[in-house]
Amino acid sequence: MIDGFPRQRGLLRLSGAPHLPLQALADELRSLTGRDVQPVPAELVSLPVGAAAQVGQQPAASVRALRAQLAAGEIDCAVHAVSDLPTTPEGQLAMAATPARDDPRDVLLAARPFGELARGAVVGTTSARRLAMLRRLRPDLSYHLIDGDAQICMDMVADGQLAAVVCGRLDLGRRKAKVGQVFAIEQLLPDPGQGALVLECLNDRYDVIDTVRVLHDLRTWRAITAERALLAALNPEGRFVVGGYAADDGHLVSVTAAVLSRDGRRLARTFGTADSTEAADLGHRLGADLHAAVASWDLLAETGTGETT
Repeated sequence: MIDGFPRQRGLLRLSGAPHLPLQALADELRSLTGRDVQPVPAELVSLPVGAAAQVGQQPAASVRALRAQLAAGEIDCAVHAVSDLPTTPEGQLAMAATPARDDPRDVLLAARPFGELARGAVVGTTSARRLAMLRRLRPDLSYHLIDGDAQICMDMVADGQLAAVVCGRLDLGRRKAKVGQVFAIEQLLPDPGQGALVLECLNDRYDVIDTVRVLHDLRTWRAITAERALLAALNPEGRFVVGGYAADDGHLVSVTAAVLSRDGRRLARTFGTADSTEAADLGHRLGADLHAAVASWDLLAETGTGETT
């Protein structure tokens, strides 16, 4: 408990996207603190159809909507997937807790493994990062970048528009789906922060911070700190895609990261370790190394040089 701020017993309204484990978090908080916690699944933000609704805008719009609810006092705490959050801090908000990370790997939703899909089969995903990496693994398949969530992708498989879908495990939520394969971290590096959640509240809501802090997992926090520092140093701005995964063993944090051109033809990878207390510095340093690699791609493009790795 934060000194000087007694634990509150009033209702705590916890909100987040419907696929996130709000009920499980509410139940755990209620059990650990005795506080009445009400999960409030947020409605998906509707975006206009057309040029204004670019792939990848849905998570950002949902984060903005939840933050607006926090500011308006409509909810007490927002739950975000860390991979959906911008890397720049929001002045009036606090990242109050990061629960232990869930499985960060990507999964293939299909009746058979990735390697057994027929040549030319159409595979869908909502992530440009997955698209680029999948193209390197199997350039003989056809890929479709989808603006929507995992349920939309699954519906497209069910009605025959797609042969398979690749998404994150966390994206599935409680949805039941036929998993044809779980990709190893080395095959498809996750988005920085993938599989991790953050509980966010107004930075002057000490009662909320005190309540949700019981869920905080220090190793997860250090890992996502490194990953978010990596992403901030790269600042891709749509020019390329980033994969990054960090693990903390309580003493050392290790980071594996890669950047790819959006067509998957160019790739640069890096790896590093540091003391756990230096997670942010490690992520920033590796991000700077990869940024230099991307700068060399620009030079190669100017001279007409082809594919690089």
